Amino acid sequence: MHHGRYSSAAAQLLRASFSNRFALHPGDTNVVLPAWAREFRAQGLHCDVVLVDGSHDESMAISDLGWLRSVSNADTRLVMDDINMAPGHALAKEVVAKRVEVLEQYGPFNRGSRYNPCMRIPEKSPPRLLQARRALLCPKWGFAVGRFLGV
Repeated sequence: MHHGRYSSAAAQLLRASFSNRFALHPGDTNVVLPAWAREFRAQGLHCDVVLVDGSHDESMAISDLGWLRSVSNADTRLVMDDINMAPGHALAKEVVAKRVEVLEQYGPFNRGSRYNPCMRIPEKSPPRLLQARRALLCPKWGFAVGRFLGV
């Protein structure tokens, strides 16, 4: 649920655009998400948009989808990042189980393409290490937009 240095800047931008309709809940998704979802549902609220961009473990992504489903309705839009990795496998399972419908898919795009410029790394690293880091920090990448079914 929290991606270091860029999460704070992204949260500030979203908060500026959506005011009190946006909230960031940093922390371990196993701890933060269940507690937050229970409290949110108890208030009778639902999310307009949910984003899964956390663990690259398939079972964790499935768990995140379940908790986010519980705070969604038929109009909620689900954005799933990293569809070429374990989160994408989790999404595919939810589609097969008819719990999610994918409405749009972007990618996965190859490393270095105009749609996947890769994460930046310090250029002062030794050349061999720099090349290895680029390979690790620049996998194929894509995301999907969908909705939960039966909510």
